[in-house]
Amino acid sequence: MKKYIWVLILVLLVSCFNAVKLSAQEIINKEEGSFKVVKSKYEVVGKPIRLNDGRILLSDNYSGQNLIFDPKNDTITKTAYTPYSISHNCSRFLLNNGKVLFIGPWASKTSEYFDYQINTSYIRVQSKCYDGDECLVEYIKNNYPKLYELYKLDQKAYEDSMYAQLYNPATGHFERTGKLNIRRHNYGTIVDKDGYIYLYGGKTLIYNDDGSLKWSKEGRNNIEMYNPNTGEFTIVVEDLEKHINSGILEFKVKKGQEEVTISEDLNHSVPWDDEIYTKLKGNKILYVAKKQDNQDKHILAFDKQTEKNWNEHCYANDSSNYKFCKVELHTYNQDTGEDLYVGNIVRPTNLYYPQMMTLPDGRVLIIGGSIYSLKKGSWGTEPVKRGEIFDPYNSVTTFTPKLPFVDFIGEEFNIFMLNDGRILLYSFIKKWDYFSVKVYRKEFLIYTPPGVAKKKVKNKN
Repeated sequence: MKKYIWVLILVLLVSCFNAVKLSAQEIINKEEGSFKVVKSKYEVVGKPIRLNDGRILLSDNYSGQNLIFDPKNDTITKTAYTPYSISHNCSRFLLNNGKVLFIGPWASKTSEYFDYQINTSYIRVQSKCYDGDECLVEYIKNNYPKLYELYKLDQKAYEDSMYAQLYNPATGHFERTGKLNIRRHNYGTIVDKDGYIYLYGGKTLIYNDDGSLKWSKEGRNNIEMYNPNTGEFTIVVEDLEKHINSGILEFKVKKGQEEVTISEDLNHSVPWDDEIYTKLKGNKILYVAKKQDNQDKHILAFDKQTEKNWNEHCYANDSSNYKFCKVELHTYNQDTGEDLYVGNIVRPTNLYYPQMMTLPDGRVLIIGGSIYSLKKGSWGTEPVKRGEIFDPYNSVTTFTPKLPFVDFIGEEFNIFMLNDGRILLYSFIKKWDYFSVKVYRKEFLIYTPPGVAKKKVKNKN
């Protein structure tokens, strides 16, 4: 009997050893997929929206420029500019009819450009107007006629910004649609299966008696619905807080003769603070785990001044000579709440975060960001020159080829999967001039993941 017990213990020990061995991350120094650089006539920038025909609308909040990327021939063309009355902090929604709804009420009655001119040209000081804006406006009218024309344009845009705008991809034009009942910003949104859009909560800037501004939530404890069939906005819930129970927002609305229930979970469904994640199969999510350390509670927790502390917090993999640091990757099961450590990002990243995307074969592309490096005796940062392909099911990492250009840092770049499985990547170099962003890059990348057929197209940009 004792013999069998010892055999069983030995089997269990071997099983545990194998389990530990299998759970270790494997790094294979192999390049997969390919990059293609595509030139464009236009500066490529803007948040992507997939249109119903597979084309991509790239809409830039700051310049108002809108571009159309066509994956059939990998070309970019220009389309209509966003109307001046739409704020650069606007929301965009693809409607069931294929049109794109822009909602962007202005917070202030004057544009950033107008405020910039007033402050940098010392016009406010020159005017000696200390009794409010009326005196200042009169001074500008009499002494700066061009600036006064801009002021009048801004005043009209402030009022017009309460109207949403519809972009029609078929015609390439904008048209005005319904008027908001409430001027709100930083609001929550819900889109139901019928394409109805609900705006809830939020805040806005309120002018005090002395002309100064303050943010306020007053009058925004409600829900406003956009009806895509009529193009109208309607207040459907007057007391938002009464319809939230344990983080669940639930309310009833009437659609024609039918009353339907709208429900939205406002709780964090995954344990992260930063949006570095991607969805996997089986209602699971792969995400970058937060590290609660004494120095840097996000990713790297070491004193970046010494190689000694680097080695204390990272360990090398002998076969590949790459270093693991405290950049953990976890899977989270949204059904069961199970959270599992599955590996690390191979290159230590901090300061600017990478982006993730699940590939057609189920593995995850991790790309962009910047790494700490020791060059010429001092610590600094440099862009990550290669992407990683991580298998969350087997904890195996391979790599992409080197990026043709490497300014993919933080919010400086966009990554978007096309219908054919290829991935569109584009970045821009920002130059701040108090109020504006100037974009210089006139090229973009297309990454063809392993297993996805390369497209042979003639670029006409």
